[in-house]
Amino acid sequence: MSERRRVMSQVDWAPADACTLPSADRPLRVGEFAVLFAQHLAGVDELEPTHAVIHLDGDGSLADEVRDLADRETSCCSFFAFDVRRAPSGEVLLDITVPPERADVLAGMVNQARTAAESRATSAADAHRPASPRVAPIQ
Repeated sequence: MSERRRVMSQVDWAPADACTLPSADRPLRVGEFAVLFAQHLAGVDELEPTHAVIHLDGDGSLADEVRDLADRETSCCSFFAFDVRRAPSGEVLLDITVPPERADVLAGMVNQARTAAESRATSAADAHRPASPRVAPIQ
C-alpha cells in the first residue's frame, strides 16, 4: 500500500489538496460523518476502489439528514458523487463514487465507517456484559 493510501485510509480522510472547506472546518465535517456512522451504520459494501455503498439504519428523517450532509460535502469536495436512497428493507443507502485519483479518499471514508461499526459493536457488547461483582474490603 502506498504511503499516501495508508495515510488517507486513516480516519482523517479529508484531502487538503481537493477540499475547499477551510482547514479548521475539515475535522468538524469528518466528525459529522463519524457521528453518522457511529449511530447508524449497518454495513459497508466496497464494490470497487472508486465505488462503495454504506448502509445506514434510522428513522424516516435519516435520508434527509444524510442527503444534507452529502450535499454539503459535495459543495467542498466536488469529486464526490453521492446518491442517497431508501432501500426496500428500510435502510438508507449512501452510494458513493469518486474518480480513480481519489480512490484513497473513499478508502479513508470506508475505513472510518468500519472503525465506527467496530466501536459500536464493542460498546454494545460492553453494555450487555455483566458487571463485575464488587468485593467488600476486608475489615
